[in-house]
Formats: sequence, C-alpha cells, structure tokens
Amino acid sequence: MNETPKWKQFEDLVAKIQRDLAPDAKVSRNVKRKGRRSGTDRQIDVLVEARVGQFEFTIVIECKDHKVPVDVTDVEAFISKVEDIGATKGAMVVSPGFTAAAIARAKDARIETYGVIDAQTPRKLLRIPGAVRDLILSGFSLNLELTGSGVAIAVQDLGPYMKVYRSDGSLIDCLFNMVIDRWNQGAIPVAPGLHHKQVLTDEETWIKTQAGIHPAKLSVNCLIREQFRIGRLSLKDMRGFVDYQSGNVTTNSFTTAIFDWENLGHDWELVDSIDSLGIQPVILMVRKCSPARV
Repeated sequence: MNETPKWKQFEDLVAKIQRDLAPDAKVSRNVKRKGRRSGTDRQIDVLVEARVGQFEFTIVIECKDHKVPVDVTDVEAFISKVEDIGATKGAMVVSPGFTAAAIARAKDARIETYGVIDAQTPRKLLRIPGAVRDLILSGFSLNLELTGSGVAIAVQDLGPYMKVYRSDGSLIDCLFNMVIDRWNQGAIPVAPGLHHKQVLTDEETWIKTQAGIHPAKLSVNCLIREQFRIGRLSLKDMRGFVDYQSGNVTTNSFTTAIFDWENLGHDWELVDSIDSLGIQPVILMVRKCSPARV
C-alpha cells in the first residue's frame, strides 16, 4: 500500500485545522480558480469561502512543507497568485518557518505567515502565555467589645493567637485560625483593600480575662492585596496555527500540563498589572493565598 506523501499529509492537516477554526466556512483542498489577469487555472492548496451578510470572503492558503525556511521568492510568487485570483486574503502555512526577508515582504503585502502546531510539534514549543493572580490575606486587626463594666484586659492577651471560647468554656479556636477559616470559606471579600468588621462566627463568643470568662463581640478588619505573575504554561497537546509575525497562537482546543498549584508561577516574573502587557495571557488563574493554620 502506497503511503500518503508527506506534503499531502501536511495540506490535509492544515485544512483540518482550518475547518476546526472556522466550522461555518467552506474549506476545500486542492482546488483550481481561473486567474483574472492570467486567464489560466491557478492551483490552491486550501481555499476558505465564507459569507457574512451580503459579503463574500475568499481566503487562499498556500502550504509548503519544506526542509529549509521559505524565502522571499516563494512569498513573491504567492502574492502574485493571490492578486491574480482576486482573493480577499492570502495566508502561507509552512514548515519549518520563513526567512526574515520573507516575513517582511509578506507583512508589507498583508499576507499572513503561519506555522502549524499539532501533536507532532516538539513539546518545547507547546507553551502559551499565562498569568497567576494571587489574592492574599495579608493581615488583620481585631475589633473587640466587652459587655458589662469593670473588666480588665491585659494588652498581651489580645494578640493574633488569642483563644476564643463558648459560654460553657469550651474552646472554639484561636483568633488566627478563625480568620483563616473564614477566608478559606469565602466569607471575607477578595477585592484588594481593607475590609472592616468581618464577623468570625455565628456563635456567641467569650474570652478569658483576669476576671474569668467573659462575653465579647469580635470582628476583624482584613487587609487583602493582590499580585500578578506572568510566564509560560506547558501544554500536553494543541492543534492550531502560530503567527510568525506576532507570535500569537490561534487554536480552539488544547490540553494543559498538570497544574502544580504549590509551585505554579513561583519562578515567573512579578508585574504590577497584566493590562499593560504587550501580549495578554491565554490563561489567567486566580488563587486565594493565606498563611497555614496553627
């Protein structure tokens, strides 16, 4: 049985990816269109035809599975073909890339230049921009109101590890753990800033003073801050096109590597905001961070 030529496999793959990306368009492979100027049939590797309202779009895609980067000569020939056919847009999808002169000439003529990313792409290339937004419980202060009069409180008793009791003297927990629990339960707002008088529990709370156990109303003011880290996420699988002019990847499906939440982003670059970045992250992950319970 004859094996399908490698160049044809490459064209089939490009057509399949394009169908995945544009399911409403008509994607045809190895078709011919008569040139408006030349009057001869021009061969088209992949033809994309779509209609939007009253407008019809024709996109011509040239596929080249070369051993060396495509040079400016091939780009010039393709520009001529696109103009002769009268296509709305032209794109070249090649392997293993373009020379700098070829990319410059294609960009000047508004020809798109792509490479293919699929399951056969070396894993070192399967990385996409990612960002981690850490919402951090940075600190808290205590609001305390004792009922009654003549109750003395030692300052050293009001630290973050002050113990909180029920009326029968049984321990609820220490103040620090109660704050951590409320944060982890989602009871404390995550918006950056200072959030006042956050209730710690629905139970009545008591504290121990020099005069014994005494009822007290407790709440905390919580300081929340955020930080951003940017980096690259490894992928196990992806199918799509990489733009040689912008570096962006166009895809509608991919599988990420397993997220290691404990170490994710630790070696990434800290930034003030992701809004000012030249390349926006494909994935933004949000984590709630806090100290461990004691």
